[in-house]
Amino acid sequence: MNMRRLPILFVALCLIGSSAALAQRSERELLEEVTKICNVREQTTELMVAGRDRGIAKSEVLTKLPPLTFQSSTFDRATYSRLNDVYAYPKLTGRTLKFHRVAACLRDAITGVEPKFRDGLGAAMLECQSAPPSTDEALSSCIIGAHSANLTN
Repeated sequence: MNMRRLPILFVALCLIGSSAALAQRSERELLEEVTKICNVREQTTELMVAGRDRGIAKSEVLTKLPPLTFQSSTFDRATYSRLNDVYAYPKLTGRTLKFHRVAACLRDAITGVEPKFRDGLGAAMLECQSAPPSTDEALSSCIIGAHSANLTN
């Protein structure tokens, strides 16, 4: 077994159930399952962008969320992280931010560490958003490249 894949196997086990179910799945199937989970988890990114673009202030959204504490769930931490990204990058579309968030979720699932990025990430993602052609594959590939170039951990 590839030792680099152990974190993703652990995450998949935690997310999808019993060891009997895990034993029946290949690494590819586990990666596909984690990708689906990240896609679902990050769907609210575009809703947050819509609110931002309609003039809803970040402070107003924060009043609707439970306080973030050391004991907060992974879901709550991801919600705060998503909200921070949406308001930190006001020129990015919901589509671009969703690709960013899904890629960050996958990196977190694979490495077990929430990715941290340099200040240049926003500008790099804006370039990705502006670059033709704007297919999902091209945008996703560009965002992953921007992540790699701006990762600090």
